[in-house]
Amino acid sequence: MWEAEWSRDDFAPQWGNRGVAPEIVEAVNTGWLPAQGNVLDIGCGLGEIAAWFSECGYRTVAVDIAESAVAKGRKMHGHLSRPPEYLVLDICAEQPPNRQYNILIDRGCLHQIPREEIPNYVRNIAAVAAPDARLLLFMKAFRDGQPFGDPAEKARYEEWVSKVFAGVFVSDRVAETYLDRYQGKDPSCALPGLACWLRRTSAPPPQPQQ
Repeated sequence: MWEAEWSRDDFAPQWGNRGVAPEIVEAVNTGWLPAQGNVLDIGCGLGEIAAWFSECGYRTVAVDIAESAVAKGRKMHGHLSRPPEYLVLDICAEQPPNRQYNILIDRGCLHQIPREEIPNYVRNIAAVAAPDARLLLFMKAFRDGQPFGDPAEKARYEEWVSKVFAGVFVSDRVAETYLDRYQGKDPSCALPGLACWLRRTSAPPPQPQQ
């Protein structure tokens, strides 16, 4: 599906062309994310996030399941002095290059993954996450009539995230956000969601089931 979408010249989703999330910039500026290191942009699309980190001096790898997205991103950011490394990769089926990433960003990949594949997603990113890794995760929430910021809805997602990443990452905090390019300022295309600040635990990564 994603390859079919990204191969279209007129593909312009509401969450496209939105630059770098303010939560990412804040996490760097406050020191929650380290000032240098290896960055993995999971489900990168055109790789705007990876490109931003590259321009800030980080070593970045951007992965996406859609070959057309990777090709477009590589072309778009090829002018950078040290562009990201773009890879076509199914995060549920294979591990990224093992470089012990200390920054992992997922701005809308996990919530698109079938539930039965989520343990594979977790196992594959855990395998390459450094002992001090931080994961900034963005996911949709407050949909289908749920009011933005609804405490019960937020609590349900917090519990779900804790269970999904149990033994791998623990949550520092969760906050409401918007995933669209206008940060919720245009109600006609607002995409409400949550941002989750997760840090690596000292427990070993989950092992494949026999």
